[in-house]
Amino acid sequence: MRLTKSLLIENISRDTGFTRKKIGHKAVIKNTVLGQVDFYGAYLPQVNFQGADLQGADMSEADLYGANLQEANLAGAALIWANLDEAKLQKASLEGADLRWANLEGADLTEANLRWANFQGANLREAKLFNADLYGANLKNTDMEDAVFTGITLDAENESKLPRTIQKKSDKHF
Repeated sequence: MRLTKSLLIENISRDTGFTRKKIGHKAVIKNTVLGQVDFYGAYLPQVNFQGADLQGADMSEADLYGANLQEANLAGAALIWANLDEAKLQKASLEGADLRWANLEGADLTEANLRWANFQGANLREAKLFNADLYGANLKNTDMEDAVFTGITLDAENESKLPRTIQKKSDKHF
């Protein structure tokens, strides 16, 4: 079943689950409250969720290739094994989100709130993290090759996990 924006909004009132469903390519679902909704394994490429409230949503194994999640609230969301390749996450809140083994290759996380997010085993290759807040984030076994970490905030434990080419000796704000 392919879901258009109107069908999606209509279905939210009677069904809070979109497990393995397809939402129209490049659908626009801006500024919508979708917290706690089940998007497990959903096909959502280039969907526009800008400013949407997705707090606590389950987007594990969802395909969000190139999705616009700018200024979206994804705090506490489950994004385990999610494909966020080339996703736009500028100024998004992913505080406490579970991104284990997620693919964020080439994603733009500029000014994103990533405090306490779990990136264990995630792919952050070529991701842009300008002025991102990574305080308390779990970066264990995270692939950060060619990622850009300018102006980031993080704790001392994570400083040692960053590639040596961007580590500094003094403060914790890069």
